[in-house]
Amino acid sequence: MEGSELARFKDNVLEELLKHSDKIDALSLYKQIGEPLDNYNHFETIVEEMLEHFKRYIQGDNSTGRLYIIATVETKQFLKEGGFVLRRKKEIEANGNLTEMALRPGRIERLTEERLKQDIRKNKYWWMPIAVSIVSVAIAIASYFRPSNNITKDKFKELQDEVEGLRIDFNEENNNLKDRLYKAEMLIAVYESDTTN
Repeated sequence: MEGSELARFKDNVLEELLKHSDKIDALSLYKQIGEPLDNYNHFETIVEEMLEHFKRYIQGDNSTGRLYIIATVETKQFLKEGGFVLRRKKEIEANGNLTEMALRPGRIERLTEERLKQDIRKNKYWWMPIAVSIVSVAIAIASYFRPSNNITKDKFKELQDEVEGLRIDFNEENNNLKDRLYKAEMLIAVYESDTTN
């Protein structure tokens, strides 16, 4: 006997204990329940496990050589709230959530990649600052080496300022994308911590 069947059996034991106002011999309780297990030793093992781990709901005494058990004041409320059956369901759900959480890191990486790709697609002109910078630098270099007297220091300074402005725009766009990536990662981290709680 294990799993949900064992949980129902433990609830039956507690329900039988609630019918008695005083402690009862475990063997007598076993017979009252209808000897549901293969032998009394198996029943006693289950009751001893309950005594060890769930002292709030069942108490026992083995000082006389026989095992006597009794329900506690919290037993009735525990059974009303679902008892061992509800505990078992929660364990199953928790194990399912752990399995899901174990699979989640790969999923999160895929979602992060997809989100980044979407951000890049949304920003169709990400390449524009780079292209303009390259063209501006090429024009500036070509103008500088061209044997023409039309270029003055002021015009050269003007071109340098334009190139610098384009470089700043490019850096701002790059920083903006980094911020968006960071925010996306933080949202995922918050979502993970919310689901684990």
